[in-house]
Amino acid sequence: MIQYLLQRENEVEHINSICFRLFDIWCERRCVTPLGYLMHCWPLVDSGPKAIRRVGETLRELRKSHHAELDSDAAAMLRELSDCVDQLLLRVVHEPAAVRGIRLSS
Repeated sequence: MIQYLLQRENEVEHINSICFRLFDIWCERRCVTPLGYLMHCWPLVDSGPKAIRRVGETLRELRKSHHAELDSDAAAMLRELSDCVDQLLLRVVHEPAAVRGIRLSS
């Protein structure tokens, strides 16, 4: 169970790390639209599935609706972020019952 929690915590930190890099890039370049999307869902209010799902959905919508405003590096980071969010949410669905009982946020 501890291994599961550590893996989950690492995945959430990876999501935060990607978001932070995107934030820095978009602030430096004054990319208002992508930054607005990011600020809609990040920083994470907690590490529960709802917050993680919101990041994934919001930034997928950014990729879909404003792909012309994204350079190849940002697009690659958004794909990586999307994959990480999907993997984490899939793992939450299949998480051990003992972990579900002690989770503090959802």
